[in-house]
Amino acid sequence: LLEPGVYRIVRPGANYRQLRNFATVYVPEGGLVRYRLVANQATGDFLGAGMLMPSEFGAGLAEDRRWAQTLVIGADGSFVQSRNRVGVTNQTVFAGNLFVDHQVAYHKGDSHLTALLQAEAGATSIRPQGAARLPVLKTRDRLRADLLYSLFLRDNFGPYARSGAETRMFATNVLATEDTTYAIRRLDDTLDTRSIAANNTLKVSDAWAPTIVREGAGLNYRAVNSRWITFNLRLGLGMRQSLYQGAFLIEDDRATPEIEYKEVGDLFQEGVESTIVMTARLPGWAVYATYLEMFADFQDVSKPSLEWRNTVTLRLTRVMSLNYFANIDYLPQVVDTVQLEHSIVLRASWTLL
Repeated sequence: LLEPGVYRIVRPGANYRQLRNFATVYVPEGGLVRYRLVANQATGDFLGAGMLMPSEFGAGLAEDRRWAQTLVIGADGSFVQSRNRVGVTNQTVFAGNLFVDHQVAYHKGDSHLTALLQAEAGATSIRPQGAARLPVLKTRDRLRADLLYSLFLRDNFGPYARSGAETRMFATNVLATEDTTYAIRRLDDTLDTRSIAANNTLKVSDAWAPTIVREGAGLNYRAVNSRWITFNLRLGLGMRQSLYQGAFLIEDDRATPEIEYKEVGDLFQEGVESTIVMTARLPGWAVYATYLEMFADFQDVSKPSLEWRNTVTLRLTRVMSLNYFANIDYLPQVVDTVQLEHSIVLRASWTLL
């Protein structure tokens, strides 16, 4: 919803004073304006714009609009090769990341169903001149799927049911930069010692490990649902299946020459879940999204776990954006410290649907 007034629409990076690639629309008080803007998909140049007459939109589209979907693919990467530079190592470095974001939504009356599928994968390869290529190491690896059904019995309040899972698609390896001994404490309390030569790797998890599965049901409160801000609060009962499948967790003691790891066992929980989902948009150029979930296990409600996902996106051009990701996890049943992962990525993305 917009305040009454005159609005000027410009292409990203343009200015209406340039007398091109801009359009104007007037929104009267209490009025509904149907407006169409046509742009060149390749260049972003405006081709035409104007208000739609009632005969041009009609009511026949309501049924089709029950379904909506978006599909976004993106990539970022770098290639660096240095030769015979003073104070620089002769080497070739390649790094790249790919991502896919697919969302589907269905709305009919008070029923709302949303599905989300996200995949990210990336790796880095380094080849020093005159030496063997170092092992390829992954930089990003995530596959996530979520399904949420909400029934709003009142305007902004009603029950929900959800399920979701998150995993890593590829094995995870740690590079030993020098000859290193690793001491791994197994689940049966035996000690597994491995010696890894320099520039070789230790596998700390297999593909599809860990896999975290979540289910829940309860009440959903949609506190704010505007164009600029959305805020949802959910509270209910849930289950968690944390399938670590023998993945290793670092527990290094700096007083010893070895690097210590421990094997992590699977964890199954039932408890109370609470979730906050918020998105804030600044017109045309910035979006902040946060997802905060707390889960209290019935077996130990005094030590709730926490999952907090934050994303800040700054739109630079039609396809380029600067993104900041910050993921914070706290799972005291596995490790009694905060787990942190954050990154800044300059990314090119294309919306296909």
